[in-house]
Amino acid sequence: MSDEQPSSIRISDLIARDPVVVAPEDRLVEAAQILAAYDIRGLPVVDGTGELVGVISQTDLVRLWASTVSGWRDVPVRDVMTAPALTIHPAATFKEAAERMTKRNVSRLVVIDEQSGAVLGLLSDSDLVRAVQP
Repeated sequence: MSDEQPSSIRISDLIARDPVVVAPEDRLVEAAQILAAYDIRGLPVVDGTGELVGVISQTDLVRLWASTVSGWRDVPVRDVMTAPALTIHPAATFKEAAERMTKRNVSRLVVIDEQSGAVLGLLSDSDLVRAVQP
């Protein structure tokens, strides 16, 4: 992708399909284990119907740990996740994603199907940086 101009790169070219997700009722310890096991920084949170309801990130966990909350392991993801999650469609461009991330001061966007709303993947700022590397 490094030969392409960033503005011509589509989000669908940057994401891995079939993202790992968690449910709102999952415990934070489970989310932390998944983040560590897959070496990723964020997870879409989907309900029983597959609808996106939020996103949980390493940053969310670190903020919680910095607080005075005890017993964090059993806290449900829904209590800490960021909602609503910021989204983008797979046909969007690199530039659109970069602008949305910058404007909203976030480091990830959940990629959703335009028709069904199904979660297709997660796009991070790291994905954008990798896309323009030689």
